[in-house]
Amino acid sequence: APANAYGVPPFRTADDFGTPDDRYFAQADWVIRRAADRGFLVLLTPSYLGHEGGPEGWYQAMRASGPSRLREYGRYLGRRYASFDNIVWVHGGDYNPPDKRLVREIAEGIREFDRNALHSAHCAPEARAVSCWAGESWLQIDTVYTYGPAVFAAHPKTERIPSVFIEGRYEGELDGTEQHVRMQAYQALLSGAAGHVFGNNPVWHFDGPGLFQAPTSWQEALGSRGTQSMAHLRTLFAARRWWTLEPDGGNATLTAGHGGIHERAVAALAADRAFAMVYMPTIRTLIISMDRLAGPLVTARWYDPSDGSYLPIPGSPFPVHGRRSFQPPGRNSSGFGDWVLALESGP
Repeated sequence: APANAYGVPPFRTADDFGTPDDRYFAQADWVIRRAADRGFLVLLTPSYLGHEGGPEGWYQAMRASGPSRLREYGRYLGRRYASFDNIVWVHGGDYNPPDKRLVREIAEGIREFDRNALHSAHCAPEARAVSCWAGESWLQIDTVYTYGPAVFAAHPKTERIPSVFIEGRYEGELDGTEQHVRMQAYQALLSGAAGHVFGNNPVWHFDGPGLFQAPTSWQEALGSRGTQSMAHLRTLFAARRWWTLEPDGGNATLTAGHGGIHERAVAALAADRAFAMVYMPTIRTLIISMDRLAGPLVTARWYDPSDGSYLPIPGSPFPVHGRRSFQPPGRNSSGFGDWVLALESGP
C-alpha cells in the first residue's frame, strides 16, 4: 500500500485526491465485477482513514487535499460506480475523525451520481456509527465494532435504520477461536442485527505483514473452523423465516441462564410465535417460558453450531405451559460448550 498489486497508485500525484489514476480504478472495477459474478456484496471503503488517523490510512492526505478536492473525488467514484449493484459504501475506517467534513464531502460527492447504493461507516473500536455520525444524511446502515459481547442495545427511536455487526474478535488472533466467532455472530443476529461480518488472521492481510503471527496460510484459513461455523449459521437461519425474529429484550422467553456480560446467552422469538432460538456460549441450564410459543406443542432440539447437526431432546415435543429447563448434552463436536436451542411450534 498505497499502490495496488501491480504497483499502480490511486493518484497520479501522490496523496492528491484531485488526481485519481484511471488505471488503479480499472483494476478495482474488475475485482468488484468478479465479486458480483459470484454473488458477493462488496463493502467498499472509498478512503480508509487509518488507526487514530495515522500513516496506515489516508486521513492526513485527506486533510492536505481539502474539502473541494474530496468532493470531486467522491463525484469521480459516483460516476464510475453508479451502474454497480453490489456495493455498500463504508466510510471512515478504524477512526472517529475530528473533522467530519472530509468524510462527508466524499460521501455526498458519490451520492450526487450514485443514487442507489447504500452508505455506512466503520468507526474506531467500541464505537457505533449512529453515535459517531449522528445526523449525517448519508448514513443508512448503522454498524457496531467491538471485541466484547455483541448484544445490541435498542436503537434510539430517531435512528430507525438497520444495524450490522461489522468487526469483532478475529479467528486466529490473540485468543480468537472459532467459538469467539460464533458467539459474536449469534449474539448479534439474535439481538437484532441485520447482518454480521467476521474476520480471520491471516485472510485479512493475505501474504502481507500482519499484526500477529499467522497460524496458517490464508488459503488454508479460507476453510477454517470459524468459516465452517458461519456456513452452519446460515443453514440454521435460512431454514426459517429469520426476518420475523424479535429479540427477547425483556427476558420473557429466556427467563434464566443468561450468564455474565461477556458470555451472554441470547434469545429471539418469531413475531407469530412459531419458533424461537436461543444461543448459549458456554454450558449452562436454560429456563424457557414455554407459553411464549404458539404451540399447541413445541419440538425442542439442540443444534451444534460447530458442525450443523441436530440432537433430539428426550420428551420432545412439550406442551406450551409453564417453564421448562434445558441442559445441553455436554460439549459440542468441536469441544466447546456453545449450543443453539431450537424451539418450533407444531400440532
